[in-house]
Amino acid sequence: MNNDSNNQLRFTGDSGPDPADRMIESALDQIGQADRLSAPSTLESRVLASTQALLAKSGVADDARVITRVRSFSWSLRIAAAIAVMACGGAAWLAVRPAVPTVQSSPAMAALEEDIDAIITTASFADASVADELDKLDADTLNFGQTSASQEWLDVIEETSL
Repeated sequence: MNNDSNNQLRFTGDSGPDPADRMIESALDQIGQADRLSAPSTLESRVLASTQALLAKSGVADDARVITRVRSFSWSLRIAAAIAVMACGGAAWLAVRPAVPTVQSSPAMAALEEDIDAIITTASFADASVADELDKLDADTLNFGQTSASQEWLDVIEETSL
């Protein structure tokens, strides 16, 4: 299909409109022009007046019709209701859940916690001499680890243990 200069669509290979059709088209355009020019200038107002008179006789009220776009608020209300339900559910969940999350410990951790609690209890209830002895024992253990790392007799123990 091609678009010629007169903005008329033509099929490929079509030589154009039939000359007889062109003559009919021209004659119809001339008749339309003559009808428009022959109508009196008051024709529109007379048609309006006679139409209103006929409508008044038939009992049809002359209501001014206003075309408006009616929107449904149902989706807005549904969204607002969903947000309200989510907010109430979230508030209820926050109110019910414990303030501090519970941590489940393994049996090894529980035993270690008990040992540490026992040491702390022992240290707090013991008199000053026992606490001093525990501190001294701890310091000796640390010193032994630091001094034994530089001694060669550890190498001898390692060679004989193989």
